Amino acid sequence: MANVPQANDPEHNHSPALNPAPAISMFMNSSTMDRIAKLTQLALSRLQNTRSAPAFKTTASCIFVPTGVVPQLPIELIRHTIDLSDRNTLPSLCLVNSVFQEVAIARLYDRLHLCRPVILIKCLRTLSRSPELAGGAHSFMYDRNILDGKGSSVDYMTFFTTALASLLSAAMSNLSNVTYLTLHLLGPVGKSLRGAPFHLVSLDTTADWDEDFIAFLEEQPSIRSFVHHGTHCTGLRVSPSCLPNLSSVDSWPSLVSTLLEGRPVRDVLLTSASRTMMEESTYMDLGRFGKLSTGPISVVSVVSAVAQATPEDFFHILSPIPDNLEEVVMFEFNTYAWGIDEQSCVPFCEFLGRFKKLRYLRVISNSPTDLLHSCDGQRRVLKSLVEQCSTLRNVTLNGEIHALHSNGKWMNVEDIVEILEKQQREAMAKSDAGSGLAGGSTSQSNSSEVAATELAG
Repeated sequence: MANVPQANDPEHNHSPALNPAPAISMFMNSSTMDRIAKLTQLALSRLQNTRSAPAFKTTASCIFVPTGVVPQLPIELIRHTIDLSDRNTLPSLCLVNSVFQEVAIARLYDRLHLCRPVILIKCLRTLSRSPELAGGAHSFMYDRNILDGKGSSVDYMTFFTTALASLLSAAMSNLSNVTYLTLHLLGPVGKSLRGAPFHLVSLDTTADWDEDFIAFLEEQPSIRSFVHHGTHCTGLRVSPSCLPNLSSVDSWPSLVSTLLEGRPVRDVLLTSASRTMMEESTYMDLGRFGKLSTGPISVVSVVSAVAQATPEDFFHILSPIPDNLEEVVMFEFNTYAWGIDEQSCVPFCEFLGRFKKLRYLRVISNSPTDLLHSCDGQRRVLKSLVEQCSTLRNVTLNGEIHALHSNGKWMNVEDIVEILEKQQREAMAKSDAGSGLAGGSTSQSNSSEVAATELAG
């Protein structure tokens, strides 16, 4: 009987499908063949290890169940993958394996933006029990207003309780690297914040203005931006050494006026929610202490929901601002009480005319029937503004931008787009006619670019 060649017999195995080495050996030297053999063995061993430990197993009902085994990836690739993931995906990535969990959870706790009381309680418990996670947080935000699924704002204002105070104090004691803190809790929050190891740059809170809260502010000299819309006790004042680096303050007029003297404040936002906040003496103090700011103050914003005051009385009360703050270059006005109509436009323009260096103006009106909600009305308001305040260079009325061109004419976005399109058509026509008119085309193009730059400014 003739001998049958065996597949594992190297002397009789000449099939390229079983052993491709003889078929290609004639084109390679021995060193190259050795390298290919080693690489092949390495690849086969890795493939065998991967196949022996699948990442998923299939049940009888064809459901993929994770086994916890994932092919090893470089840590740099895992970090890059997690950096590109949105925050809603991070909790799922924490369930992949221990490596993914360690990297993903660090990014998940880097910026904490909480929106509901239940989530706040759960997060505070985790932070109080896990100093490692708390130490990786750089921003902590519990915002009272969030958007629901329909795009409407929902107020989740949480009242401060004794149990919450103990939990908050334990969590804050572990947040050693937080620099941005937003905490919209009603009540005596200051006692739970005292002694916290972090060094804040920005603070936004609705805490009660009491002795504990003032003592907490004394512990945070690095604060540059301060927002406070909690209850304010006018009898309690901060010491002159408190908040030495404050540059932006947003609060009730009575509180803002106490934080200006001797501090480098440049940006001021005043919120008036009731007629009691529109006392004439308060704004006189604001103008007097505002002159003593080392900023100096260059931006003033006013948000008003006071319907009890007429436009004439309202802007008369605000008059100490332009009379004393001579370095203001930008003024923003947001009104919820009444719009800019024929009656209010006159005292408003006269008020703006008192500024010495005002260049930028932004006005937002929530009245759908006033002059700012029509193109013709905006032109009339703009004309009155320019007549009263000749230093203006840029005016935004309900989002519509108007800029003063170098030729002395006021233009909006549509005007600039029309100029650019016209110049582009003329440039194309002249380029077709020859290069002799290139100089004129360049000059007109530069003119349109200047107009666009002034509008953006």
